[in-house]
Amino acid sequence: MLRESDQESPRNGVDLNSTIETREDAIQWFCEKGFSAFRRDWNYGETVCVCACQDVAAMREVPVFQGVICIHPYRGEWAYSDLSSPEAIILCGTLHNASHKAAELLIQKLANDAKVSRDSNWRSK
Repeated sequence: MLRESDQESPRNGVDLNSTIETREDAIQWFCEKGFSAFRRDWNYGETVCVCACQDVAAMREVPVFQGVICIHPYRGEWAYSDLSSPEAIILCGTLHNASHKAAELLIQKLANDAKVSRDSNWRSK
C-alpha cells in the first residue's frame, strides 16, 4: 500500500481547480473530462469506477473490466486501486485527491496503450 505523496505526480494536464467532495461530484468531473464513470457498491465499499470506455451501460453487464480504476474508502480515507493490479491500494486522503490521481493514472495508461499500439503497427509493416 502506498500513500499518494509517495509517488511522483506529473499532473498530465489534469485540472486541479475542481472541488470533488461526493461520489456524484467525482462522476460528473470524470464525465466532463471525457472518461466514463459510475457508482458501484461492492467489496471495495461505496466506490466510483472510472475508465476510458465510452459505453458505461455496456460495461455494467461485463463481469471483468479492463482498464478500470476504482476510487474507494480504505481505512478511513479515500484511495484508488487499478483493477489490473488490485493488490496496489494508493491512499490519497480525500476523494478530491483520489479522483485527480486516478485521472492521472488513466491518462498515463492511455498514453502507454497508444504507444504500444503504434509500435505494434510499425513492426507489422
